[in-house]
Amino acid sequence: LGSRVSITDTLATLVDTREFWVEAAVPVDRLPWITLPDKNRPGSTVRIRSQASGAERTGQLLRLRGDLEEQGRLARVQVSLPAPLEAKPAPILLGEYVRLEIEGKGLHDVIRLPRAALRDNDTVWTVHNATLAIRPATVVWRDTHTVLVSGGLSSGDAVVTSELATPIDGMPVTLGEGR
Repeated sequence: LGSRVSITDTLATLVDTREFWVEAAVPVDRLPWITLPDKNRPGSTVRIRSQASGAERTGQLLRLRGDLEEQGRLARVQVSLPAPLEAKPAPILLGEYVRLEIEGKGLHDVIRLPRAALRDNDTVWTVHNATLAIRPATVVWRDTHTVLVSGGLSSGDAVVTSELATPIDGMPVTLGEGR
């Protein structure tokens, strides 16, 4: 009683506790790997984990926003988080920081390599008949620790991950123990 309210004052925040919307920033070059919803299919499944309590829920990608984040120039998406207050072991609260894992489109006939195995100009070093073979690789995915290669390698190829001072295609090499 007696308080003054102006046009810019917030008097209340109304929230539907059956579903929260989570906003996330995604690198623009990762968008082709995400299933965006349309009339015929839902968006990608998203695992949502509370950074405070560790509570985990499954949500759905709702939409791609039409703008980029100011700081990192990242694309913005909205994710539906159903029943956030029913999460176990603790609820996921409004305004809480969460970690998202967005399910990407499946890849077939790819080989996973450690990032250190990828050389300059997307080449890999392999060993055939005790000689070094420098091959171009078709990289379809890369992250901090791993690359997925769809071409340039065959199943069972021995890939060189150690450094060589001056690698030359066809030079003799010796495999280490256990190889």
